[in-house]
Amino acid sequence: DWAIKVNGYQISYDEFERDYQQRMRYMQQLRAQYGDWIMQVYAQFSPKQATIDSLISQELMSQAALKV
Repeated sequence: DWAIKVNGYQISYDEFERDYQQRMRYMQQLRAQYGDWIMQVYAQFSPKQATIDSLISQELMSQAALKV
């Protein structure tokens, strides 16, 4: 199964889930280090959408690099 498709390339749900979980662990570390106020800053961002955007950007850069 795939979660995202970029120019025909499929990014698997497993890859998405790994990246999402890594992002969530990072947010937990920030919360532990800086307290709850940091979560108010990040409340305006969707971690899932940020993960999707990041994976798409990475794939587009990879595809562009292959064309060079």
